[in-house]
Amino acid sequence: MTVPPPIPPHSGFDASVSLSHYVGVLSRAGVQFVGRYIASEPDAAWKTIKPPEAVELAIAGVALFPIYENGAAQSGAHTGDRDGVYAASCLPTIGLLPNTGVIIYYAEDFNVDQADMAGISAAVQAFGAALPGYGIGVYSCGLCNAQLAAQGLVVRKWLSASTSYHGTQAAIAAGDYDMLQDVPKNFTINNKVINIDLDTLHVSTADIGARVPWGGAIPQDAPLSVAAIQMLLNKAGQTPPLDADDVSGNLTKAAIIASKQKHGLAADTNIDWNRWVPLLCQDAGVTILPPASGGAIAAAAGAGTII
Repeated sequence: MTVPPPIPPHSGFDASVSLSHYVGVLSRAGVQFVGRYIASEPDAAWKTIKPPEAVELAIAGVALFPIYENGAAQSGAHTGDRDGVYAASCLPTIGLLPNTGVIIYYAEDFNVDQADMAGISAAVQAFGAALPGYGIGVYSCGLCNAQLAAQGLVVRKWLSASTSYHGTQAAIAAGDYDMLQDVPKNFTINNKVINIDLDTLHVSTADIGARVPWGGAIPQDAPLSVAAIQMLLNKAGQTPPLDADDVSGNLTKAAIIASKQKHGLAADTNIDWNRWVPLLCQDAGVTILPPASGGAIAAAAGAGTII
């Protein structure tokens, strides 16, 4: 397996691309948490997390915090309510359930001026009201973060990497933040470059509201990617371990066939939720949630094939 460069202590990262190629080695790289986006606008769909990636993070045991960002600026109660309603419907599909300590970060990703604050405050208040069971954080500059916290509208403050924005230098100097974003950097993980923003905690033991999706279980009939199958096989004792890189090769196919033969099933590479996947999860020590548990997601039911 390829081990990436170590991530600095007390930190993780946020990313605007899928982590499927990298997820299998994140824990060994020292990653404490990852941030991924949700958004309702079609032009932001390219950067949003989808259920299969959340399933991968659950199997990997990697904590996830959600970021809501349609565009650079959210303003007004109508916008906040619309965004909150959408977020409340989306979060359970990526394994971030209410009343589990999840904090969702509402992004105001621009150089907020005092004149902007009334509209932002109205948006954040409405956003939180539409999300019972979730904590609300803010991703913005020092000025915006401090004022929203003073109004009691947010429980965590995440400073953007734009250190020239209003109030940010003062917030850094005063330690008035919970998490600090660094400028984007390229890292090579599993032999592939990913551009990420490192995020460092101000207090190493701080709870920023990141949670492992579904608590490390996976929903019944969840869509399983190649990376998910590779990680399950490794957890089940695959020797030598597979590179959990979301690339299907001969080693992955052989491991699937061997697992199936162990249980007296047909020697093929079909991903069969009716018979094989429950047995694989049992071998891997991964719990399957029943549909009524609140963890159900829109899934590709039945069998798929690793090709």
